[in-house]
Formats: sequence, C-alpha cells, structure tokens
Amino acid sequence: MTGERTPVRGGMRIKEPVAMSDHEEKAIRNKWTAVIDDAKGELNTKGFFVPEKPDFSPELLTKDNLIGTSPEAYAKLYTEHLHWYNYAAPYMAEIRATLSGTKTALNDMETTIRDGIRRTSISKEDKLTVQELKDVVWLDPRYQELQLLHQKYEQMKDMMSAHMDIMDRNMKLISRIEEERKVEFSGERRSGNVGHSRPNDRFRGR
Repeated sequence: MTGERTPVRGGMRIKEPVAMSDHEEKAIRNKWTAVIDDAKGELNTKGFFVPEKPDFSPELLTKDNLIGTSPEAYAKLYTEHLHWYNYAAPYMAEIRATLSGTKTALNDMETTIRDGIRRTSISKEDKLTVQELKDVVWLDPRYQELQLLHQKYEQMKDMMSAHMDIMDRNMKLISRIEEERKVEFSGERRSGNVGHSRPNDRFRGR
C-alpha cells in the first residue's frame, strides 16, 4: 500500500515516513561536518595550520648511517624524521576529530530513528522490543554508510598510530646516538690535541 512499509514483525505496519527522513539524515551529517570545519577555522585564526606534506622521504635508519656519522649528518637525519612527525601529528588529530564527529552523528541518527519509530507506531501493540529497535537502526542503509565511514577512520587511526610510534622511536634512537657520538668526537679531539700541545713555559729551554 502507498504510504506504508512492510511490517518489521508479524502483524505490525508502520506508516511513512519511517524512522528518519533524508532531510534529517543530511542535517545530521552537515551539522557535525560544520563543527569540524569551525574548529579548523578557529585554529587557523590562532596561527595553527596543517603543515604541507614534506617533498622528501626520510632516510631509512641503517647500520651505516647510525655508526660513524658526523654530528651534522645526525642532525640532518633527525630533522628529516622530525619534519614527517610534525606533518603526521596534525593529520592524526584530524582523524581523531573526524571520529568524534562520526560517533556523535551516529548517536544522533540512532536517536532520530528511534524517535521516528515511536512517533509512527499506530498502537501499543505496534511497539518494538529493544532488540527490534536496534535491528531497525542497524538495517537503515544511511546508518550503515556512516558506520562504515566511522570504521574506516578507526582503522586509519590504528595505522597512523603505528607510523607515529615508529617515527617517535626513530627520533629517540637518532638523538641518543647523536649525544653518544658527540661525547666520542669530543674525546677524540682532546686525545689528538695532547701530542701537539705546547710545553709549559717553565720547561722551555731545557
């Protein structure tokens, strides 16, 4: 029949519009997208911008560039990894912000769907059980689409966390070895100067 939907359970019919209209769904998405955009704009006014992607790849750490390298080479190696870390950190923050928005939007959708079902129930006999309400929410294709987007960003967060852990460990390793090599270089210079040091004035002429 026009204006009605097939019953969710035996004998129950729910009038259209069921649960959530397309307009409501679009409004929910736009609301939380706008919040993220506003947050970015507020940060921009404070002088904080997302760094551009570095135009180079950080040099991989190997035995050769970790042993016997000059302090200047260590500094260059550290700086390359730092540039990538500084690029990745705001990107990770953006992923987390998106996750926060999609999670809130999912909650809003669920509330809207549940409220729509309650408003369109014809009688007490038409009321759904708690589990049936959950099923209706999960079966809504628009809810599923947003749920997949949320899952995508959850997976991106996990993968980015791994990359950032690697960069953090690399920088700590470079920094530690750099400090050790500075001490070694300093000792080598002192040792080299011992044989060329000038004799004390009181021993001159002897």
